[in-house]
Amino acid sequence: MKNWIDMELLATSNIANKVRNTRLPRTKPLMPLFEVISNSIHSIEEAIQAGLLEADEGQIIIKCIRNGSNDTLSQLKEIDNYPIHSFNVEDNGIGLNEDNMASFVEADTDHKIDIGGKGVGRFVCLKAFDMMQISSQFIDKNKENKQITFDFKPTKIGFENIKWTDSPISRTGTNITLSKLKDTYQKNLDFSLHSVASEIVAHFKLYFITGKAPKIIIRNQNTIEFDLNTLFITEFKSDVLDTSFTVEGETFNLFLTKSLKN
Repeated sequence: MKNWIDMELLATSNIANKVRNTRLPRTKPLMPLFEVISNSIHSIEEAIQAGLLEADEGQIIIKCIRNGSNDTLSQLKEIDNYPIHSFNVEDNGIGLNEDNMASFVEADTDHKIDIGGKGVGRFVCLKAFDMMQISSQFIDKNKENKQITFDFKPTKIGFENIKWTDSPISRTGTNITLSKLKDTYQKNLDFSLHSVASEIVAHFKLYFITGKAPKIIIRNQNTIEFDLNTLFITEFKSDVLDTSFTVEGETFNLFLTKSLKN
């Protein structure tokens, strides 16, 4: 399977330099999470286009991983005051198949340029977190279920512990852990689950407004969770105004919303 990964390109890409030259203000600690969620949304859209999912079957599960024993935190009713040090994001999208993995390896990829992607999202993640731990199931070009796992770190090569295997499950999808948020960013993060959920809705508001967001759930290590589509309906939708207008035969949709920060 390694023949579809350009190992020479991998060896010449200096990931540490890319991360060092990537700008991420300390006041935007959730931007890496937004990047991962955005990739999950696009992956689900690809899976739907490929006929692997129905239009309403896309799902993203986000877990906030907080300081403290998982066993202890799972027993507590209120854990929002415990600092978040990592996020886990799991989707049922198309996975890191040959094309997607090749673009992940390429430092300056233009793989998603047609949908506004700048090819720097993974470097933004490593700017704020110590590493990304990735496991992905996909269908290869021979129509076989495969799995790739690896760690992505701010080192020269960046890729460690790469393993290709037959997938133990038949479905596709990707599981990513943004591991160990750096102190400079953690100090600017509101640890409330509701706050994090609201920030995600605000960032992806157009997806929710147009009904194109998949099912997105964010949860703590206890039983508390938010369905972000429901959160949008109950707390955001009433503030959205919309209209349409036509210019020289072209129809445009206009949405007016309030900024969360204001």
